[in-house]
Amino acid sequence: MELMTEDGNESAGRAAAPDPDVDAIPSLTAIAPAYDRLLEIATQRLDGPVQTRVRTWEDGEFTIRVYHGYGPHPQRPDTAYQHVLRYHSRKNSVVEGLVAVDVKTSEKTLIYRTIIGTGGVRVDAGRIPE
Repeated sequence: MELMTEDGNESAGRAAAPDPDVDAIPSLTAIAPAYDRLLEIATQRLDGPVQTRVRTWEDGEFTIRVYHGYGPHPQRPDTAYQHVLRYHSRKNSVVEGLVAVDVKTSEKTLIYRTIIGTGGVRVDAGRIPE
C-alpha cells in the first residue's frame, strides 16, 4: 500500500492514523456555560489573576480547573501554593482546594479540600442525567 505524506513523498506500508472521533468530544458550546460560571466563582473565591485548564474525553466528559498561584513564602522558600477550583461534568460539583507545590520537584500535596455549590454550573454535554 502506498500513501502520500504531507510533503508529497510516497511511503510504502504505512497506514495513516485514524481520525479521532470528534463527534464524541464535547463541543465548546457544551463547555462554555460551565467555564463562564467557574470564572465567576473564581472572582469571588480566588485572589488575583487566574490560569485555566480544560480537559475533554471521548465519552463527552470534561473537567475545568481554575487556579491562582502564590509564590514561595519567605518562611517556606521551597513551597509555592495553588488555590484551585475544579469542575467535573460527571460529578456536577465544584471542588475547592489548596495545594502545596514543592518548587524543586513539582510534587503536589493537597492541604485542604471542600465541595462548594455549583450555582448553575451543570452542563449535561449531551448525556442522560444520572
